[in-house]
Amino acid sequence: MKVQARAPNRGGAGAPGTAGARAGGPAEEAAPAPVTVLIVDDHELVRLGLRSVLEAAGEVQVVDEAATGERAVALATRLHPRVVLLDLDLPDMSGVEVCRQIHQHLPGTSVIALWSGEDDTAHADQVLLSVIRAGADGCISKRTGTGKIREAVRTVAAGGAFLDSDVARRVLKLLREGPSGETPATESAALAGLAALTPHELRILRFIATGMTNREIAERLSLAEKTVRNYVSGILHKLGLNNRAAAAAFAVRSGLSGGEPL
Repeated sequence: MKVQARAPNRGGAGAPGTAGARAGGPAEEAAPAPVTVLIVDDHELVRLGLRSVLEAAGEVQVVDEAATGERAVALATRLHPRVVLLDLDLPDMSGVEVCRQIHQHLPGTSVIALWSGEDDTAHADQVLLSVIRAGADGCISKRTGTGKIREAVRTVAAGGAFLDSDVARRVLKLLREGPSGETPATESAALAGLAALTPHELRILRFIATGMTNREIAERLSLAEKTVRNYVSGILHKLGLNNRAAAAAFAVRSGLSGGEPL
């Protein structure tokens, strides 16, 4: 057994050994407050795994968990976490809508979207673009390593933005080619078709670029959802694009997604 020798008292007669250091030395800095995180995923094992990863380093405090979008919005509103780690595939509402509500009502809360990265379809592309447009400060693949998850939380909590390598590659591809591999010729045709859109169609295209669904657009414009679907079909025809995701990506590339549509 090792016994550590007691250090001699250097603080003066009758004074504790640390008194001199406290009197003349620098004051101890308070430890930074942990980053508060709300985890949102409908799979309990995923939530437990994320909690374990985040709390292992001691820099993060998981304040609660949610399995549905409605519960996530309610908890975020009540707890005001610094970061929400948000699955995009929830049973009751889209992760994009959850992100939009949090971004709109809780400016002090950052959202990191969890992207599956497995569904290489136009719909998955639209979801990825839409959540970024909805205000996500970060997006990481569910296949990313534990170190990247912690790095993402630290980065957005400090006011930055974070895309892991899988998501960054996908976003760059979408911005260059469009969700379904649109070619430069298709892009040129879409730009030409843009001039043929009516002001009402252009407004709806701007809404599409922000990730709004037909139902949400219909509610905003006081129209029937079927009417909005007809407008969207007409927009796709004029732009020469195959699907809604391609239209959303084209609108983003064309600078039509900034700000609130008039």
